[in-house]
Amino acid sequence: MQRNKPDYILVGMPDAAPLAWATVHRNLLLSHHWFAGGTRHYELVKHLLPPTHHWIEIRMPLKDFLKQLSKVDGTVVIFASGDPLFFGIGNTIQRSFPEATIENHPAPGSLQLLAMQLRQNFGLFRCVSLTGRPWKELDRCLLMGERKLAILTDRKKTPAIIAQRMLEYGYGHYHMTVGERMGGTAEKITEGTLDEIKDKSFDHPNCLLLQAGEESGFGPHKGLDESEFIHLEGRPNMITKLPVRLTVLAAMQLSRRRVFWDVGSCTGSMAIEAQLQAPHLLVTAFEKRVNSKQLIKANARRFGAPGIQIVEGDFLSSGGLQTDRPDAVFLGGYGGKMTALLDVIHNQLKVGGVLAFNAVSNQSKERFCQWLAQHQYPITTSYQVQLAPHQPINIILAQKPKEK
Repeated sequence: MQRNKPDYILVGMPDAAPLAWATVHRNLLLSHHWFAGGTRHYELVKHLLPPTHHWIEIRMPLKDFLKQLSKVDGTVVIFASGDPLFFGIGNTIQRSFPEATIENHPAPGSLQLLAMQLRQNFGLFRCVSLTGRPWKELDRCLLMGERKLAILTDRKKTPAIIAQRMLEYGYGHYHMTVGERMGGTAEKITEGTLDEIKDKSFDHPNCLLLQAGEESGFGPHKGLDESEFIHLEGRPNMITKLPVRLTVLAAMQLSRRRVFWDVGSCTGSMAIEAQLQAPHLLVTAFEKRVNSKQLIKANARRFGAPGIQIVEGDFLSSGGLQTDRPDAVFLGGYGGKMTALLDVIHNQLKVGGVLAFNAVSNQSKERFCQWLAQHQYPITTSYQVQLAPHQPINIILAQKPKEK
């Protein structure tokens, strides 16, 4: 989306329009004719705008708003809560109109106001926005053991829903403080444990601070013993053992990867360990067995590993197309269809991505290596590990080559 010499003035404001704020911006408001903001912003400022002003409402989806904005010939004053560049509309404007000249007039945001009211050092908090965004960043912070978090919410990811999800995955050691309509006349602050917050309703807009108790540790346990998992009924040995699991994941260099697939996940041990070891990863577990989703999710809750996408059913039918393309894949099970599964993985794996397999028999090792040779995948790592009283396991990693 492009426009000739666009010019935007971003104006941050509190949840009320106090006289001091209006006085500071009075000349700016009276000298322009095009304005934009949410419905709430318009109610606060409409009596301050010129009689002949034009208003563009910001509403989801933003595509329509941006289209209207692109047609304006002249300066547009855009209102936002707090700092428009703090997870706000200002960032969308910058991305959509990269050649625009932008002037920013920020105000203290709701999170900063909440911290100020509590006499907390806001600089110590890790800020996360869940406003129209997925859970991933909050999950990553929890997995990393962040002890102070400042969260922007929305109408779906409310304080109660956030508290419920954190409790589900074992993060009940955090204390939550919720701020409603910060900076306005209806401002309200509520503090409590997650269990106390999980059933409460709060006025919108709201935000919250999370602080871990002093007695709590720094993130969930890593390096999970297989005996701690909920196992497939009647098949307790159907799990990748701890030494093998850690060896494979270390060799995959997960810190350099973005999307991890566990194909043939069974109990979810590889997917869960990968998520714990590398919180930034987008992890998907594929398993064809009926009720595998409940089993993997139960184990993920047990070990505090939120955010794992679970795809139940035949991998050959789904092909993983409903997920991001991986740059790291572990083939945990193949049900007699190794070649077909590898062909699907090959089509989705990014160039330079890593493919890992644990061969428990010479036959499976030969078939995997033959497929690698046929598709010109160079083997980057090969180990043999033996865990008494089991037979040796061959750990093989290969890299997808560039297309010739």
